[in-house]
Amino acid sequence: MQIINYIQICVFGLTVYAFFNPYIYAVILLDIIKRSEDLQNIIKSITSNGRNLAIFTFLGFIGLLVYAIIAFSNFEQFFDDEGGVYGSTFILAVTSTINLGLRNGGGLGDALKQYPSPDSQAQLYWGRYFFDFTFFIIFNILFIQIIFGIILDTFGELRDERQALVKEIEGKCFVCSQDKNDIETKYILITYQRSEGVALSYIFRTQCISYAVLHYIHQEKKFK
Repeated sequence: MQIINYIQICVFGLTVYAFFNPYIYAVILLDIIKRSEDLQNIIKSITSNGRNLAIFTFLGFIGLLVYAIIAFSNFEQFFDDEGGVYGSTFILAVTSTINLGLRNGGGLGDALKQYPSPDSQAQLYWGRYFFDFTFFIIFNILFIQIIFGIILDTFGELRDERQALVKEIEGKCFVCSQDKNDIETKYILITYQRSEGVALSYIFRTQCISYAVLHYIHQEKKFK
């Protein structure tokens, strides 16, 4: 409840500030997250597992740093400052590796200059080949897919918990915590006993009395 009040106070403050800066109205549109339970679950799938995501992202950053060192040490001539792939300094090489390596579909190899000749520079060619190939496999396929997998698994767990909660709310009694099917079965049995069961019981008792009378008459005739 306190969190909801805090959000409402923030929205009110942004609304007041929007009179002086109309662009704030775009931020207020994020209020739809508070109104949509599905969007809240999507946000929770990221924030509830934030620690694991942060640790894995840090591990990925270390891997990118290692590849940036390799690229700056061995393939500095393939950086193109004129094309926006800056590599004149180590810091620029790191930023270019992280930025262009993750955003390009083929990894960092798509951003660097063309391959050297495999005939005249065979060692440099094969070094660049394995560098680009391993970068693409590790980061553009495995790293990003693992992050998406963590988010999707968390979202699936939240969805299962939500479905289990809804099933428990709809399928159990709030008072006695019994299943709905058990309650309906007991109700049907009680109703049967109070309606059809009474008639059948009456017929059964009538048959028993008739049998007892016939047995008594038969015994009387036998002794006579």
